[in-house]
Amino acid sequence: MPSIVRDVDNPARQPVQAMASCSGSGCIAPIFLVPLGKRLVIEYASIAARIPAGKVARWEISSSLGGQSIRLNFPLTQPPVVDFSSTITTAGQQVRLYADPESDVSMIANTSDNANPSNFNFAISGYLVDVP
Repeated sequence: MPSIVRDVDNPARQPVQAMASCSGSGCIAPIFLVPLGKRLVIEYASIAARIPAGKVARWEISSSLGGQSIRLNFPLTQPPVVDFSSTITTAGQQVRLYADPESDVSMIANTSDNANPSNFNFAISGYLVDVP
């Protein structure tokens, strides 16, 4: 006889979408502060970056779980040239990241060019769950 299974955690899920921006050759953008009594589960993260032509960028997500901070790195490949001075590159990644109650989730980006500023736009989506 088959067993009936249900996701008892599903009704507690509260959808989250957040965006943040920063600029410079390296920058940090706080994207979400997890509320008290909740845990954030990030399921997808993305970046759109305008960087100097011929340069590459790197981005990270910083979060904390169990009081331990972690930075996850996401590489970006060299984008095609859009005009002669800058390029636009985008990337997205399905992930499974967690963040503790009352912790900040931040996006971090930098380029291989310190002399010319870059612009970064980040987005995350996921959900909050209640923490007992």
